[in-house]
Amino acid sequence: MKRLLGILLWAAWSLHATAQVNFTESSLPIVVILTANAQEIPDEPKIPANMGIIYNGPGQLNRLNDPWNEFQGTVGIERRGATSQQLFPKFPYAIELRDASGDDVSAPLLGMPKESDWALISNYNDKSLIRDALAYTLAGSVMHYAPRCRFVEVVINNQYQGIYLLTERIKRDDNRVDLKKNDPAKDPSGGYILKLDKEEGDSVIGFWTSHLKPYHSDQQIRFLYHYPRTEDLLPAQKQYLQNWMYTLEENLRAPGFAHPATGYRKYLDPATFINFMWVNEAAKNIDGYRLSTFFYKDRDSIDGRLKMGPVWDFNLAFGNCNYCSGETTYGWMWDFNQVCGQDYWVIPFWWERLRQDTNFLIEAQQRWKELRAGTLSDQAVEFRIDSLAGVLAGGPRSRNFQRWPVLGEWVWPNNFVGATYEQELDYLRTWLLARLHWMDNATMGLYTGTYQPSGFFAPRILPNPARGNTRIEYYAEAGAQLSGVLYDVQGREIHRFIESVKNHNKQIYDLPLPSAAGLYFLQIDLEKQQYLRQVVVY
Repeated sequence: MKRLLGILLWAAWSLHATAQVNFTESSLPIVVILTANAQEIPDEPKIPANMGIIYNGPGQLNRLNDPWNEFQGTVGIERRGATSQQLFPKFPYAIELRDASGDDVSAPLLGMPKESDWALISNYNDKSLIRDALAYTLAGSVMHYAPRCRFVEVVINNQYQGIYLLTERIKRDDNRVDLKKNDPAKDPSGGYILKLDKEEGDSVIGFWTSHLKPYHSDQQIRFLYHYPRTEDLLPAQKQYLQNWMYTLEENLRAPGFAHPATGYRKYLDPATFINFMWVNEAAKNIDGYRLSTFFYKDRDSIDGRLKMGPVWDFNLAFGNCNYCSGETTYGWMWDFNQVCGQDYWVIPFWWERLRQDTNFLIEAQQRWKELRAGTLSDQAVEFRIDSLAGVLAGGPRSRNFQRWPVLGEWVWPNNFVGATYEQELDYLRTWLLARLHWMDNATMGLYTGTYQPSGFFAPRILPNPARGNTRIEYYAEAGAQLSGVLYDVQGREIHRFIESVKNHNKQIYDLPLPSAAGLYFLQIDLEKQQYLRQVVVY
């Protein structure tokens, strides 16, 4: 049924492929690809092509008839993506830079470090066009590494193809996933990159997880080899890696899994798991944890613990998915197995087990506070959205939707359909801010601590007299409710609030004060008992 739906959708949307665009210049870099005799680019294998990139510098227009001044050379190119190329007429591509002999060769592109492997991401069903770029740039400030990316306009065999995201592919490299090169003769313990994904494309061979609680009989979790490639792995390396992963999983399942010295921390790096978790949860990435999910292991002599990342593939995130609760701003995506347990691709038990460790939860809560004070603050997120969208403003955006007229149309699996680009962008912005605010409250409840009755103290206001701001401090059991009302001297209500205690820590409520100086009266109840009646001097 899903395959039939894909065929029907592709047939309907392929009509858009006939839309022609008069394209001569752009504020974005221009990528030009020419295949021999205008050969159609296949799913696989890669075919040879000539590629040029035109970029005249910041603030300069790039013209289609300008010299190929940023890059000029031979590449191998094929379609990429399991779902995207089946359902959508705007294909994503994988590109390998090559020399005249056909061997791969590294080069820097648009300010990104030199490498040979790149991707052109199409963002067809993401009508904001920025979800992947938003996730990668946010993750780049949170994790050790996230794919770098640049917006470009693409022309293939003299046909304008629209806006793409030129992106680093996930690969072992000093400037990407920084692992020691795998050398079985020196040290078979690393480095390796594994992934959870659909069993299509380059890496279709791996090994099954040692532990799975299936919701139906055909569910499995398979770790796929990503680096080294399957054909480059010796049987002894495969056996070593499988045994090592099984040891990790057995440790996680053991009663003493949380022991700081002998437990799971001996085998995995919790900080990388927490960062990966918060990036995927902030985006509520429907594929997070189970598809397009990468993790890696370096040599034991360096740090052989398993590390999560890099992140990949967010076109269905940030509220752009209408199934398995991907559209809601509430709920944890790590609960996918409970929310959508009939899906074939499920989440490893690791995440549920880690959340049973008190120290992991405390560290996760602290990291979330740090992120919300910086990279994931409301202001930082809004600025990033506006900056990314601003790069596409004007001609590039208009041309893309002239070539692919999807605005106002439902494209699988959109939750929201905006009539204009501005509506699509406003939806993304509003959704993400609501998501972050829900997570602020929900994260506080992940670990509530242990209540100490002797530590209880009634609400108090500090400072008073107030100097531009003041706060209410108190200590109460998690689940208690604080309520209050601020009145002026004439008895008029100025501010009313209700707060639920999320954990067993000292609680602080920032009391907003009116702009006019004077005397005010504050009434506070804790668990419906009157605890404070106080004049506030401001």
